[in-house]
Amino acid sequence: MEDKSKKRIEKRMNQFDAKANGWDIEPIHWNRSKAIAERILDYLPENQTIHALEYGAGTGILSFMLSERLSKITLMDSSSEMVRVINEKIENAGVSNV
Repeated sequence: MEDKSKKRIEKRMNQFDAKANGWDIEPIHWNRSKAIAERILDYLPENQTIHALEYGAGTGILSFMLSERLSKITLMDSSSEMVRVINEKIENAGVSNV
Protein backbone atom coordinates (compact mmCIF):
# COMPACT_ATOMS: atom_id res chain seq x y z
CA MET A 1 0.00 0.00 0.00
CA GLU A 2 1.29 3.44 -0.88
CA ASP A 3 2.25 5.85 1.90
CA LYS A 4 -0.50 8.29 0.84
CA SER A 5 -3.15 5.57 1.11
CA LYS A 6 -1.86 4.49 4.51
CA LYS A 7 -1.93 8.06 5.76
CA ARG A 8 -5.52 8.57 4.54
CA ILE A 9 -6.63 5.39 6.32
CA GLU A 10 -4.81 6.36 9.51
CA LYS A 11 -6.37 9.84 9.41
CA ARG A 12 -9.84 8.34 8.97
CA MET A 13 -9.29 5.93 11.89
CA ASN A 14 -8.07 8.81 14.05
CA GLN A 15 -11.30 10.67 13.22
CA PHE A 16 -13.41 7.73 14.42
CA ASP A 17 -11.23 7.35 17.51
CA ALA A 18 -11.79 11.03 18.29
CA LYS A 19 -15.58 10.75 17.81
CA ALA A 20 -16.08 7.54 19.81
CA ASN A 21 -16.88 9.12 23.19
CA GLY A 22 -19.58 11.38 21.75
CA TRP A 23 -20.94 8.98 19.13
CA ASP A 24 -24.02 7.91 21.11
CA ILE A 25 -25.28 11.45 21.69
CA GLU A 26 -25.92 12.01 17.98
CA PRO A 27 -29.59 11.30 17.12
CA ILE A 28 -28.71 10.34 13.53
CA HIS A 29 -26.80 7.29 14.78
CA TRP A 30 -29.76 6.15 16.89
CA ASN A 31 -32.33 6.84 14.15
CA ARG A 32 -30.34 4.97 11.52
CA SER A 33 -29.71 2.03 13.85
CA LYS A 34 -33.38 1.89 14.85
CA ALA A 35 -34.51 1.81 11.20
CA ILE A 36 -32.04 -0.98 10.41
CA ALA A 37 -32.96 -2.94 13.55
CA GLU A 38 -36.66 -2.79 12.69
CA ARG A 39 -36.00 -4.25 9.24
CA ILE A 40 -33.74 -6.99 10.58
CA LEU A 41 -36.27 -7.91 13.27
CA ASP A 42 -38.92 -8.33 10.55
CA TYR A 43 -36.84 -11.18 9.12
CA LEU A 44 -35.49 -12.80 12.27
CA PRO A 45 -37.29 -16.00 13.22
CA GLU A 46 -38.50 -16.15 16.81
CA ASN A 47 -37.06 -18.62 19.31
CA GLN A 48 -34.05 -19.47 17.24
CA THR A 49 -30.39 -19.62 18.16
CA ILE A 50 -28.63 -17.14 15.92
CA HIS A 51 -25.06 -15.89 16.22
CA ALA A 52 -24.51 -12.59 14.39
CA LEU A 53 -21.44 -10.56 13.47
CA GLU A 54 -21.60 -6.78 13.21
CA TYR A 55 -18.52 -5.48 11.45
CA GLY A 56 -18.11 -1.72 11.62
CA ALA A 57 -20.12 -1.79 14.83
CA GLY A 58 -19.13 1.67 16.00
CA THR A 59 -20.34 1.83 19.59
CA GLY A 60 -22.69 -1.11 19.18
CA ILE A 61 -26.00 0.77 19.04
CA LEU A 62 -27.51 -1.62 16.48
CA SER A 63 -26.31 -4.77 18.23
CA PHE A 64 -27.73 -3.65 21.55
CA MET A 65 -31.08 -3.08 19.83
CA LEU A 66 -30.97 -6.67 18.51
CA SER A 67 -29.44 -8.34 21.54
CA GLU A 68 -32.69 -9.67 23.00
CA ARG A 69 -33.49 -11.62 19.81
CA LEU A 70 -30.04 -13.02 19.08
CA SER A 71 -28.27 -15.64 21.13
CA LYS A 72 -24.85 -14.10 20.55
CA ILE A 73 -23.47 -11.06 18.74
CA THR A 74 -19.81 -10.50 17.95
CA LEU A 75 -18.98 -6.85 17.38
CA MET A 76 -15.94 -5.67 15.46
CA ASP A 77 -14.66 -2.24 14.52
CA SER A 78 -11.37 -0.96 13.16
CA SER A 79 -11.38 1.98 15.60
CA SER A 80 -9.80 1.00 18.90
CA GLU A 81 -11.71 3.77 20.69
CA MET A 82 -15.05 2.53 19.33
CA VAL A 83 -14.15 -0.94 20.64
CA ARG A 84 -13.24 0.57 24.01
CA VAL A 85 -16.67 2.26 24.18
CA ILE A 86 -18.37 -1.02 23.17
CA ASN A 87 -16.59 -2.90 25.95
CA GLU A 88 -17.53 -0.20 28.46
CA LYS A 89 -21.19 -0.38 27.39
CA ILE A 90 -21.22 -4.18 27.62
CA GLU A 91 -19.81 -4.04 31.13
CA ASN A 92 -22.23 -1.30 32.25
CA ALA A 93 -25.26 -3.09 30.76
CA GLY A 94 -24.24 -6.44 32.18
CA VAL A 95 -25.15 -8.27 28.98
CA SER A 96 -23.59 -11.65 28.37
CA ASN A 97 -24.46 -12.31 24.72
CA VAL A 98 -22.72 -9.29 23.16
